[in-house]
Amino acid sequence: MIYAVSRALMCIITSFGIIYLTKYWGQYGLFVVMVPLLIICMFGLNHFQKLEKETGYS
Repeated sequence: MIYAVSRALMCIITSFGIIYLTKYWGQYGLFVVMVPLLIICMFGLNHFQKLEKETGYS
């Protein structure tokens, strides 16, 4: 139950946070959110590609 409530609150906070980021900084406010997400996704992708190469499935 605590996990569900925390996820719901994070969704609300993020939604309103992006509104204020774009209001004050314009499109650069979205870069504050998107660049770290892009970096994390790239690390994850590289990790799984490395695992595939180690197991020989690629």
